[in-house]
Amino acid sequence: MHAIAPDAKGNVFVGDRENNRIQVFDNDGNFLKQWTNAGAPWSTCITPGPKQALCTSDSASGRIYKLDLDGNILGVFGKPGKQLGQFGWVHEISCPSENTLFVAELLNWRAQKLLLHPLQK
Repeated sequence: MHAIAPDAKGNVFVGDRENNRIQVFDNDGNFLKQWTNAGAPWSTCITPGPKQALCTSDSASGRIYKLDLDGNILGVFGKPGKQLGQFGWVHEISCPSENTLFVAELLNWRAQKLLLHPLQK
């Protein structure tokens, strides 16, 4: 286990980077499901609000994933590097709103504030 985040219903989402999965447990610790579609999760956060989403970093690939709480990928971005929007081992992530992320990186010794702009349909 490397990351943990609860949702508004009391479910607990556990990032297991060594096994490339996110496990989901209920409030009593009972296993509900697992996701294996978001790489090796180093950090996770869950957005506030009535329609929550989970954001997680796969620091091996330099990507950040946004998923709904059923495990469907809503978006993916990023790659390894030192430029803005690139990442060097995101070790902590915070999502205070649906489209705002703060990421802290180990290799680049910095934090970035990211404003997500969903695609218009």
